[in-house]
Amino acid sequence: MQYQETNKHWNTFSSTIRLLLASGRNDSVVITIMATESFFRPEPYRILEGIFWFFMDIFSPEKAKYISVGISQVQIRHWQEAGIISNSTSRFSVLSKIYNPLINYDICKVFLDKADIRHRQAEKLLRIYTGRTTGYHISIFEHFYRQVENKKRGISLSH
Repeated sequence: MQYQETNKHWNTFSSTIRLLLASGRNDSVVITIMATESFFRPEPYRILEGIFWFFMDIFSPEKAKYISVGISQVQIRHWQEAGIISNSTSRFSVLSKIYNPLINYDICKVFLDKADIRHRQAEKLLRIYTGRTTGYHISIFEHFYRQVENKKRGISLSH
């Protein structure tokens, strides 16, 4: 299967992976979810989601909790449940957190651990994480998983 459409994203996302690994955040599943979710939800859309959340939180805070945000695409309510943000956190502080790759890794890992979805089977993991999945979604996840593993091996071999 050709993955030409993923090459540009992978090249861009590689700097995020280096940042995550350098900070000790090295769970391949979490990194792969972030790569996959950011592939399907590119940065311009994530910026719009942040703006949408900002105004929804003003006008309908209860509905705003169900908006998925950030690189990891985790609903605001899960960020709150994890204690990463609270109702008293300023909206601007929330925006800075939802765009921070280190914090996105942390919330993704908390969500996976809490939901106990550490399955290695991509379809099962993605169905629980996203609520639904397609063959294309699974193939992109599996492709990125192999890329993450190769990147980690390359980094450890170079030390």
